[in-house]
Amino acid sequence: MFIGDTVIYDGQAHTVVGFTPMSVTPAESELRPLGGGESLWIDRQLVKEPLAPERAALRLPHKRKRHKN
Repeated sequence: MFIGDTVIYDGQAHTVVGFTPMSVTPAESELRPLGGGESLWIDRQLVKEPLAPERAALRLPHKRKRHKN
C-alpha cells in the first residue's frame, strides 16, 4: 500500500494520504474518502487493498529468432 493508492474501508473507496511511522503500534493509515471530506486514521489491518493490475509484474515478450528458409 502506497500514498495515493485507492483502498476499501468499511465498504467504501478511500485514498491513502499518510501512515504512522513503522515503530508506532498499532500501525495506522490516514484515509480520505474518494468524494472528498475529512481524513481519518484507521488501523492498517482493517484496510483492504483492491487488486491492483497496474502493479502486476510486466512480462516482456521474448523475441523469437526467425529461421531463414
